[in-house]
Amino acid sequence: MKTRIFREGDKGAALCDNCKGRVTTTYMRRDVPLSDGSDTVKDVMVGACDNCDRVVVMPQQSTPRVKRVLERQRKPVEARVPSHFQDMLNLVASELHQSEGFEQQIFRYYIHLWSEHGAPVTRIRKYRKDPLFAGKANTRLSLRIDDGDEVIDQIRGEVEEIGSKTELLKAIAFAAFDDVVERPKSRAKTALEAIAAAH
Repeated sequence: MKTRIFREGDKGAALCDNCKGRVTTTYMRRDVPLSDGSDTVKDVMVGACDNCDRVVVMPQQSTPRVKRVLERQRKPVEARVPSHFQDMLNLVASELHQSEGFEQQIFRYYIHLWSEHGAPVTRIRKYRKDPLFAGKANTRLSLRIDDGDEVIDQIRGEVEEIGSKTELLKAIAFAAFDDVVERPKSRAKTALEAIAAAH
């Protein structure tokens, strides 16, 4: 096993800022506050200095627990859309053999794809001309995405036709429906199937 898994009581060594040097450590489970004081990671494995008892190292095995706490803090990206957009997303999820609620993964996939490789401007223009793109905004979408607002603003800056965050999310819903339901052999569907399998 290349990644070492520490047990309670295991010994190690690390640099301790408080003791001004290299110290021996003992691994144990503790509640550890985040550096900005905004939350606490409960019952996580850490290495504590044997001299001053301060936490000086956090092993790799603790990363998932820290990530879960940070994920709770993600600022949600919210928008109101016509209710038929939720129906479209539910059909996409069903095609991928997933239940309602899979839209988080759908939006994360497209936001990452479009921020890395550019938004499909021609397709977005076509979607915006479709009568289904409009309608009374009576359903709320709430997404938790790393740096969501910043990434969405980046994509919007590349597509003149996208005037708001809501319009971008609507365009993503159209793209997902197009790729998964209408074009079932698309590369995007294959990628989303892999995400669904790991979900």
